[in-house]
Parts: sequence; structure tokens; C-alpha cells
Amino acid sequence: MMDISNKKFIFFAPAIAFSILVVSLAVNQVYAVQRGDTVQFTANTNVRAAAGTSCYGCYVITTAQSGSTASIIGGPQSADGYQWWNIRLTSSGQTGWAISNYMSVVSAPAPAPTLSVSVNPTSITVGQSTTFSWSSSNATSCTGSRGGSYPTSGSFVDYPSSTKTYGMTCTGSGGSSGYKYATVTVSAVTQAPMLNFSASSTSINPGQSSTLSWSTSNVDGCAATNGWNGFRNPIGSQVVSPTSTTTYTLTCSGAGGTTSPQNVTVTVSTQAQPPSGLPATPCGTTSNLQKQDFSPVSVCWSYTGLGGSTYGISCTQPSGGSCGGITRAYPVSSTGAGTGSTTLYPTFGVYGTYLFAISGQGTDGSPVFANAAAVIIQPTTEPETPPTPQCSDGVDNDGDGKIDMNDPGCSSSTDTDETDVIPPATPDAPASVDIRAD
Repeated sequence: MMDISNKKFIFFAPAIAFSILVVSLAVNQVYAVQRGDTVQFTANTNVRAAAGTSCYGCYVITTAQSGSTASIIGGPQSADGYQWWNIRLTSSGQTGWAISNYMSVVSAPAPAPTLSVSVNPTSITVGQSTTFSWSSSNATSCTGSRGGSYPTSGSFVDYPSSTKTYGMTCTGSGGSSGYKYATVTVSAVTQAPMLNFSASSTSINPGQSSTLSWSTSNVDGCAATNGWNGFRNPIGSQVVSPTSTTTYTLTCSGAGGTTSPQNVTVTVSTQAQPPSGLPATPCGTTSNLQKQDFSPVSVCWSYTGLGGSTYGISCTQPSGGSCGGITRAYPVSSTGAGTGSTTLYPTFGVYGTYLFAISGQGTDGSPVFANAAAVIIQPTTEPETPPTPQCSDGVDNDGDGKIDMNDPGCSSSTDTDETDVIPPATPDAPASVDIRAD
């Protein structure tokens, strides 16, 4: 005869194994029915006190009629080969467990709103802007963390003066997204340093001086290099007397960075050898030439110590304009020394000084300029013209009211004196008395 305890063991062991299998298969299962759904029963369905058909407390408490509805308030659970949901009957409000086999979803709960927010850029300096943007789904309205209503998606530009956090929440029939936040970091503005650097004279002669001056803003100090060296205050000046062309460099720094190096060049002129033989007719005379007519003048010169590829001869008229055909460039010889000549055609009727000069650059690249001699044209002083003969000039020269040959003072048309000739006086005749007797 079989042991009853063994029978129980043999009977329940497969059931236990089956339950474990059902539970394991239910893991990660996607259910058609969800908590919060409203379902309708497609057949008469038992509603039990607990999930299952074979457990001690799994008794039937009521039957949901086909076509009735219920709300899903819990679950699911797997037992005895079925999927069980905790329900609340719409008609009576009674709760219990029923299998999903005969459930049809008639209304699902609205999905919860979702929301994402951002700022761009996330780091700025004072005075710059950032854009706060948001977008949502399953929402009907949004509210800012500082109040105010907003559309369900959008953006706005802001100019925060300090680090600022923006918040937003959106709501819909499925609830609220909760607040989402984005923060922009705002840094203080750092002003870039500025420098103004100049010289009172950028071109001097040997032995002369120039004053370097500089002014700055947002600068803590400056560094002098090249033609001078050392620390310099943000504002100052310095007198320099270079013996040759020199470039002075100044660079300044502050909290906002470092300026670009600024250069000031002071050029020291070197005197070229003055042109010789300027002007002369013919070439060879070194003194100024004075003349009275406007005939052409041959002009000669010589030079030494010139650099570069060309030099210039200029001529200035007495009126201040350039002499025609003179002011132009000439090639510098390979040795830096040479001669040249040209022809001056004075402007007819323009008296005064025609001044010549030579200009170029020295062998060190510095500019040179030298005045030369001049051509001076002066008007000729003519002797006074003698008067024409008076007896043929049509003028009453002696004031007697008579002209030329009508004047008794003219003996001929070539007579040069119209003055009347006064004849000598006649002596008086002696008086006579005629006495007659009657």
C-alpha cells in the first residue's frame, strides 16, 4: 500500500516547479494591460480574494459579468498558469483579483509629460547673452521656476549679470514633468589692456632729441625693449638722443592680457655731400648764377655717400611751383658717388630765385636732403630814353597855344625846341617939331 505522504509529495512537486517556471517566464514580460487602465470583461470572470486558483485564500468573492468594467489598481502576479490583476469593479467598487484572459482595455491613462531644458552657451562673461531653451511632450502648459506661463516648447535670450539657474515644469493630463534646471556660469568682464605710444619727433638731426610718450588703460606695467630696456610705469615719457636711427619697442600687461608690441622709430638724418657746380653756365661754377635773360641754364652736380637705388633733384620756381622737366628721380651709382646734369628752362617773365636741391637716402637707409645753389634772374636796368623833337610831337610844348610848325618857335619839323624867339627891340626916333607961319 502506497504511503499517503509520498503521494502528497509526488502530487505537489510538479505544481511547485510549474509555479516557479511561470514566475520566471513573467520576468521582463510586456503586458497589454497596465496599471491605471480601465478594462471591460469579455466573459463572466471570477473575482478572487487572492491571485490563484489553488491557494488557501484564493476563494471566489464575486463574478464580474461580461460587458462590465473595472479599473486596474495593482499587479500583475502569475499563479496557476494565469496572469492576475488587482481590480476595482466599476459597478460596486469591490476589489479583488481576476485573470487577464478576458480583459479588454477600453481606456489607458494619459502618458506623463516629459521635459528637457538647456542653456547655450553654458559659460559667458558679463554683458554677453545666453539662450535658455526647453521642449516637452504630453504637456499642455509650462511654468517657469520664477513664475510665469510659457508654451510647451520655446526659448528666450537673457543677459545675466551673475551665474543664473533657469527652471521649468510642464503639466498635462498625465501629470507633471517636475522641474528641470539648466545653469549658465557668468564671469566678470576683464578689460583688455590698451597702449598709445608715440614720439614728439620721428626724424631728427645728429645731436638733437626726441621725447617718447606713452599712455595706457587696464595696464599694470610696461616693458621697454630694443632701443631702450627695463620696466616702465603705465603712463610716462622719456627723452632720447640716438646717434643713429633707432627703433623703440614698448609692451604693456594687465589683468586682461598683454598688448601687442608697439614700435616707434626715430630716424637720425645723415647730411649728404651737397651737390657741387649747381648751377653753372657752362657747368663747373659752384656759385649762384645771376642773369637777366630767360635763356636755358645747364645745371651740374656731384654726390657721395648715397644709398638706395635712386635720388632726386628738385627745382623750385620763384612762385613756389616745380620747374618743368627738372624734378625727377636719377639712378644712384653702384659706388654711391657720381655726377649728373640737366637743363633749366626758366619760365619767361618770372624773375627771382630758381632753387635746386638733392634728396635721397644715406648708406644706412636714413633720409638725406641738401640745398644747393640757385639761378637768380633779375630784370635789366635800361637808360632813360631822350625826348623826341618838339616840333613834330603834336604837343604845345611852350604853352603859347601853338603846335609844331604853327608855332613861331619852330624853324623846321626837326627843330627840337618849340620855344618862341623874341626879336631885339628897335630904338625910339628923335622927336621933331614942325613950326609953320601963317
